[in-house]
Amino acid sequence: MNGDRQRLRGHYDEDFYWERVDRNLGWLDEGPLVAQQLLALTGGETAREIRDMHFAASWRLFDLVLPTLLDRSYRTWDQDLSKRTYFGHPPAEASLESRV
Repeated sequence: MNGDRQRLRGHYDEDFYWERVDRNLGWLDEGPLVAQQLLALTGGETAREIRDMHFAASWRLFDLVLPTLLDRSYRTWDQDLSKRTYFGHPPAEASLESRV
């Protein structure tokens, strides 16, 4: 197991993608991708459902990526950082609560 951990060094799982981490590339989450799986969300999911979807996707990617990491046959591609989005909490006036 220790040898496997050493070979996996420099890679980490972040929700639903695997990224190669290189200290010379800059910030985390900006490095080249090793695998990616997009998740379709409807907007009606609970936080727990989203978390569960991410964990399930992470395990699927882990099963796909691990053999390529161990034999060093993985390929990477750069992220298009201009396509990043962020969704925070909606403003109070966007609340769906009834106002009587």
